[in-house]
Amino acid sequence: MSNPKILIVDDEPEARYQLSRFLRPKGYEVDEASSGEQALDKIGQALYSVVLLDLRLPTMDGFEVLRKTLARYPDTCIIMITGYPDTEKIKKALSLGAFDFFEKPIKYNYLLPKIENAVNRFNFKLQSMYQNEESLQQYKFDKIIGKSDAMKKIFTLIAKLTQNDTTVLITGESGTGKNMVASAIHYNSVRADKALMTINCGTIEESLIASDLFGHERGAFTSADKLRRGKIERAENSTLCIDEVGELPGHLQVKLLQFLQDRTFERVGGETILTANVRIIACTNKNLADAVKNHSFREDLFYRLNVFPIHIPPLREHKDDIPLLATQFLKKFAAAKKKSIHSITDRAMDLLLDYSYPGNTRELENVIERACIVEE
Repeated sequence: MSNPKILIVDDEPEARYQLSRFLRPKGYEVDEASSGEQALDKIGQALYSVVLLDLRLPTMDGFEVLRKTLARYPDTCIIMITGYPDTEKIKKALSLGAFDFFEKPIKYNYLLPKIENAVNRFNFKLQSMYQNEESLQQYKFDKIIGKSDAMKKIFTLIAKLTQNDTTVLITGESGTGKNMVASAIHYNSVRADKALMTINCGTIEESLIASDLFGHERGAFTSADKLRRGKIERAENSTLCIDEVGELPGHLQVKLLQFLQDRTFERVGGETILTANVRIIACTNKNLADAVKNHSFREDLFYRLNVFPIHIPPLREHKDDIPLLATQFLKKFAAAKKKSIHSITDRAMDLLLDYSYPGNTRELENVIERACIVEE
């Protein structure tokens, strides 16, 4: 392991020299900066275990350097140094995230333990970051996060689909991540060079689903002033994800069945039989087997879709994934909202683990987003 790197930021050359001369024999690599601007430039180019930052600097004071550094690199350990100490400045520095505060004239033997503590803290945070990233890489498939046995089973099923074009039916409650699984299947398949096409049958008016799915000819209906290619036609050589397929009207179930049987279809108002090389992935939060029994979904279409079923369990059935998911969501929203939030307290995590999540992973994501918004 290389020696810890320390950056000394002070506009007084003699102060930098004395600190450097003291620290180098102790096994530290030392860099120097004479201004806040120079310090920020160096911090952006090298990984420093500790920054010794003088409070009084020309053009940009130490508080501003502290704020900008921690906004960009929140794991940096900064020890503030000043020859003009007062209680309010110390409180302000610590509230802004300084690791510690030290007064001039410097008593080096008192400063050294503070530096050692800061180096240990930095190394701990760095190691934790590496371990977190390692665990995420180990357990994620595309953007899906999970390390439970239930999620590992899903990753295994996705992996089996990468080299073939089998039709897939993904089932699960709302918010479990069915679309993410569909995306993972597509973007780890031989069709990954083409964009995934999607259609949600639950959000489109019934009268428009046929046009959106199969397209229409000019003049097919009153507002059809030009030919429109549907999602199936536009997904040529790619994958079409039909979300909420259980909402597909009966007459369109027949047309989809025909396409699955021989890959042929007609546009609305058209007479030409068209073909398309498209893989179909269907998603639903309905129990299609029950829908078949009550005659709201065609049995023959169900069996055509159910070639390779994947069921995503509700979050309440794999709660051991909650800490990993919550931490990932925290990183995402803290960065997006420019909040310096690094972790979830044990008490908060206990509350997250104790909840049943009727809205599943999507609800957990929303909870973490709201927490990032209100956290000060």
